[in-house]
Amino acid sequence: ASLSERLQLYVNRYVDTTENAYCILSDLAAKSVSGANGLCICPVEEPDDNKVAGYSKEDIARAIMEGTVRLLKEKLDDLAERNMKAASAVMVGGPSVDPMWHRLIEEICGVKVRVLHGAHAGAVGAAMLAGIGVGLYKDEAEAHAICN
Repeated sequence: ASLSERLQLYVNRYVDTTENAYCILSDLAAKSVSGANGLCICPVEEPDDNKVAGYSKEDIARAIMEGTVRLLKEKLDDLAERNMKAASAVMVGGPSVDPMWHRLIEEICGVKVRVLHGAHAGAVGAAMLAGIGVGLYKDEAEAHAICN
């Protein structure tokens, strides 16, 4: 299953099932400490109710978010081993509007995070491609330079 599906499973099971679930996840996680008081969750693994037993909802939320970011760190570490070290990252899309994600990525991955067009990145990209299609921009590089 994709990471987003696995993350949704964890959020629904341990945090909230409403349309505001990810806001609630972030708010709860912000109330916990770095390291979630020792709870480690890898969101690609099956949820384990015994593993989270005794932890607060805040710690569970923090562990879900930190576990997700640790997966990103593994990928960045793999790239660094191939001499492709990232000093910064650009976030786009839905999660980019949440400062908690930025903070965790910066802390765990050690990269500076910049948000580009936030939750509207897809629409901006589509508009840039449309601009190329109608001749407003010569190519993707020109559209990117003008729109960013």
